[in-house]
Amino acid sequence: MTTPAQDLVAWAEWFVKHDKSTQEVYTEGAKRMDEIGRWPLVFPINSDCSGFVTLVSWLAGIGDPNHCGYNHT
Repeated sequence: MTTPAQDLVAWAEWFVKHDKSTQEVYTEGAKRMDEIGRWPLVFPINSDCSGFVTLVSWLAGIGDPNHCGYNHT
């Protein structure tokens, strides 16, 4: 059994271990939060730094770090 914090790190490490050029596209545009709440994930993921942290938090089952209840519309 793992803790939510360990799950968050595991998801972040998963993204680091996989080819970022096909997994994630950096953007500050409107699509940066599109993958949050969508399963299975659809690649490539459009995100910026805070969007990525929000995504891995959601994947790990941790509360929304932005305190928006994962409603980023």
